[in-house]
Amino acid sequence: MRPNCKNVLFMTCMLLITVFFKAGRFEKTKSDVLLMKEYRGDCAPPEVIVNGSVIPGGGGTNFKGVHEVQFLGIIGPLEQKRVCKIKCFNGTWIGPLCTIDEDGDRFQPMLRQCSLQLTDAEVVVSYKGKRLTIDTEIAVPHGSKLDFRCSEVGMYKFVGQQHLTCSNGQWSSTFPHCVATTLQRNFSVQAPPSIIYNVMSGDADVTGAGEVVILPNSIVHLDCLFQREHGNPEWAWSAGQRQYPCGWSLSTDERSWKYRLSIYYAKEEDSGFYSCTTPRGENNKIYVIVKVVQCPLLTPDSPHLKLSTHNRTYGDRVNFSCPTSYRLVGAASLHCLKNESWSDYPPMCEAIACTPPLPPPNGRVLDTGRYLTGDRVTYTCHAGFVLVGESVAVCNDVGEWTEQPPICKPACEFPGEPANGHIIPTKFHYDIGEIVVVSCNEGFRTLGSKELRCMPSGHWSNPLPHCRPYNR
Repeated sequence: MRPNCKNVLFMTCMLLITVFFKAGRFEKTKSDVLLMKEYRGDCAPPEVIVNGSVIPGGGGTNFKGVHEVQFLGIIGPLEQKRVCKIKCFNGTWIGPLCTIDEDGDRFQPMLRQCSLQLTDAEVVVSYKGKRLTIDTEIAVPHGSKLDFRCSEVGMYKFVGQQHLTCSNGQWSSTFPHCVATTLQRNFSVQAPPSIIYNVMSGDADVTGAGEVVILPNSIVHLDCLFQREHGNPEWAWSAGQRQYPCGWSLSTDERSWKYRLSIYYAKEEDSGFYSCTTPRGENNKIYVIVKVVQCPLLTPDSPHLKLSTHNRTYGDRVNFSCPTSYRLVGAASLHCLKNESWSDYPPMCEAIACTPPLPPPNGRVLDTGRYLTGDRVTYTCHAGFVLVGESVAVCNDVGEWTEQPPICKPACEFPGEPANGHIIPTKFHYDIGEIVVVSCNEGFRTLGSKELRCMPSGHWSNPLPHCRPYNR
């Protein structure tokens, strides 16, 4: 139930202004916070930090009579936006509580954060599928789950838990680390063996989680790197009842240091762990997944975007196009990569629009405010000016106007003809400086100037004369 508006202050932090409250304010349990319904005295203005600076007195906001403050919180290493709140209870701020989901309305206490600082450069950390770049110590919110692996599959031995969870300031386990293997340690018998894979036919790649994905029917060699003179390593695997040929490489250059396991025409049941153990008991392992690599289903946001195919298997290419009056913005085609991701973001179809036309000097533009393909505009000139060029332009399907903007040239309009007379020459418009002559019919005489000159102002030099009969 939403609090009464009289007792709630909602602080919207815009323009990258972030409001934080100290974790030490968690003085009540979750049930205490949710059961609090009555207001028992004012709290001092909460500490507000804007762009790293403390703003005294709550930033000048009057908190008197306020028992709940809502604000926009930036949570976690991915800077996720959440609506958070604190409550005033017996003169003390309790909280904050933040929504569980970005668009949700369920709040949960923000318990203590966990600190994360890696000392092993070979450890890769991912949060919600995104790799984190950790140069300094960072804070991770309560409930966060991190994934760990070594940077190079098979070249380092992973020691520890692959998944750690932050729980009220404590990690679920100690941080893992990566141990250098024989290839980095000059083939020391005290080092875990390096494991490398070679694709003889088909294809394979490494996922973000450090798994080796092999396409079905591929032929792959897994090589355990160990000096033959110190004895034979031993391969083990988790793939059920499957059997694999093992032995030293037949190549003259490799037979003394590559102990090989071969997977021929890989099938889904070949998926699992493959571990190599040296005579000294040192071991290393990699995880293999055999499957058809598929990229996520493309669901473009643009309703006008046309796809050449809906296939999404590794190697497939999707071409994009837009209907008439729309242009393609982004990559014209995507192809599915081995890591189950597309080569780029899907494009979008953008309605083709022309640049809003400017009115010509001494004129104006008549339009509807839309400048999409097929829309038209009309140009007109003010009194005393004549339009030179086309009066109508249409926005074409490449975003250009079909006609150049006209100009409004100073001119005089047709002055009319006197009764019982006419003017020479007769035109709709007359250029500046042009002269017209007024001539009366037989039996009539001109009363006024016979010549009219078009002036720079767009007006005639004299009023139109009259034609009067001679007997008057």
